[in-house]
Amino acid sequence: MELFVRKLVYLDMNKRNYPKILKSIRKLHWEEPEVVRILESVFSKPAKVKYGNIHLLALLVSALYRYHHDFVVNIIDNSLERITIGLEQNDFKFNQERIADVKYLGELYNYKMVDSPVIFDTLYRIVTFGHEGGTPIPGKICPLDLPDDFFRIRLVCTMLDTCGVCFDRGNSKKKLDFFLTFFQYYIHTKDPMPMDIDFLVHDTYALTRPQWKLATDLEEAARLFSETVAQNYKVQDGSKAAEPEDDGESSSSEDELEDDALGEGEEDQFSSEEAEAAVDNTDQDAEPESEEEEERIIVTRQEEERDPEAEAEFDRAFEKIMAESLESRKFERKAMFDVPLPMRRTTREPTAAEDRENNAAASNTMAFSLMTKRGNRQQTRTIDLPSDSSFAIAMRSQQQAEREEQQRIKNLVLNYDLGDDNDLNDGCKGNEKRTSSKPEKASTSRGFRARKLQLSDVDW
Repeated sequence: MELFVRKLVYLDMNKRNYPKILKSIRKLHWEEPEVVRILESVFSKPAKVKYGNIHLLALLVSALYRYHHDFVVNIIDNSLERITIGLEQNDFKFNQERIADVKYLGELYNYKMVDSPVIFDTLYRIVTFGHEGGTPIPGKICPLDLPDDFFRIRLVCTMLDTCGVCFDRGNSKKKLDFFLTFFQYYIHTKDPMPMDIDFLVHDTYALTRPQWKLATDLEEAARLFSETVAQNYKVQDGSKAAEPEDDGESSSSEDELEDDALGEGEEDQFSSEEAEAAVDNTDQDAEPESEEEEERIIVTRQEEERDPEAEAEFDRAFEKIMAESLESRKFERKAMFDVPLPMRRTTREPTAAEDRENNAAASNTMAFSLMTKRGNRQQTRTIDLPSDSSFAIAMRSQQQAEREEQQRIKNLVLNYDLGDDNDLNDGCKGNEKRTSSKPEKASTSRGFRARKLQLSDVDW
C-alpha cells in the first residue's frame, strides 16, 4: 500500500495526471488509521517529489482539505516542525530537504491552506532562531548561524520567491516592507556575501519590491530599520483601534509586528473558510459606520411558511407524473427528420443583352448556392467562385454533360413523334383511295342497271 502511494505521488505525478492521482487517493480506505498514517508520511516529505512538482503536491493537499480537514492540519504542522528541526540541527546534508520544506509551505499559502501570519512567523523564525535576545547583533557569534553561513538567506529568498508577490496590498504589504527592512539589516550582520547569494537577494527584492533600494552598508541598514520601528510604534500609539485587513487576517497581528521581528512567537493558523468568514464579519462591522451618514429605510417581508408534508406530497406527485410520461413515450415511434429543402423562385428568361452581360461576368466567377442550417432554420446564400477553380470547372463540365444528355433524349423523343405522324398520314391516304374507288364502281353498276331499254337494242 505504501509503495503504491509513493509511486503515485513521488514518481508518476505530473501536470496531466494529477486529477487521476487525486481520485485514486480519495478512493483509499481513509477510515483505517494505517492508511492515514501512510498518507501523512508521504505528503509530509516534499523533498521526495521533483522540485518543479512541489506545487502539485500542495494542490493535492488543498483538494483533500474539503474532505479530510484534520489530515491537512497535520500536514501543515509537520511542515512547520520540519522547518524548526532543520534550524535546530543546521546540518548541511539536509539543505535540500530544508529548501523543499520552505517552498512547500509557500505553495500551501498560495493555495490558501495557511494564512500570512504563519508565513511571516516562519520568516522571522528563520532569521532570528538561536540569536541572543531574538535579534542578530554584529560581532556576536551564534553557533547555529555563523557569519559565513548564508543558508538562512537562501531559505528566506526561496520563501519570498514562492509567495512574496502575494503581499502587495493591505496590511500584508506593510508587514512585508517591515520584514524586508529587517532582512537587509540581517544580511549586513554577516560577512560579505558570495556572488551567487548576492544575485539571489537582488532577484528576490526585484520580484517582491521592484522599486526597493538596498542598503549598501551596516550603518545604513541599521538606521533604516530603527526608523521603520520608530515609525511603526508612532502609528500604534496614535491609533489603538485596528483597521480590518483586506485578506482576512486578524487585526492583532499588526500590533504584534515588532514582537515578531524581535522575538519568536507562534500564531494560530486559520483555514480558508474561517478567513472568508472573518472577511464577511469585518464587512458587516464596517457597514453601520457607512450608514450613519445617510439614513436608509429597509422594508422586510415575512417569509412564507411552507408545510414540509405538502412539499413532500407535491414532489412525489411530480415524480410520478414524470415517470408516467417517460413510460408512455418509451415505445413511441420517433419521427423521421424530414425537412423540405428551401425552394427558390425561377427567374424569367434572360434577354440577349442580359445573356451577354452574364457571359461576360461568368468568365471570371461562377455563382453557387450554399445552404446553411442554424438550429431548425435553413438559409441559402449565393457564393461566387473563380471560374478557373477545380470545383467550378468540374461543375461546368457536369452541367454541360447533363445538357447534352437532355438534348439527346429530347431529339430521340421528337424523332419518334415525327415517325408516328408520318405513318398515320400514309394510312389515311390509303383508306381514302379505297373508299373513293368503291363508289365509282357502284355508280357504274347502278348506271348500267338503270339504263332504259331502247328500240335499237332489239334485233328485229
